[in-house]
Amino acid sequence: MALPVVTGTVRSVAETKLAVFGLDTRIRFPFGGYAEDHKERAEPVRIAMQRTSRHLGIP
Repeated sequence: MALPVVTGTVRSVAETKLAVFGLDTRIRFPFGGYAEDHKERAEPVRIAMQRTSRHLGIP
């Protein structure tokens, strides 16, 4: 199973917020889409999908 993180915040803030709830982003969420990836709000979703595909080795 692959669970990417997609958020409107930068990666460092997302990791901090998830850590507060006991979620280790480096292990459970090794890839995702973040605000710093693109200025348009919808693009981090596409970026997360691309990263997930590459990580899993599927198109």
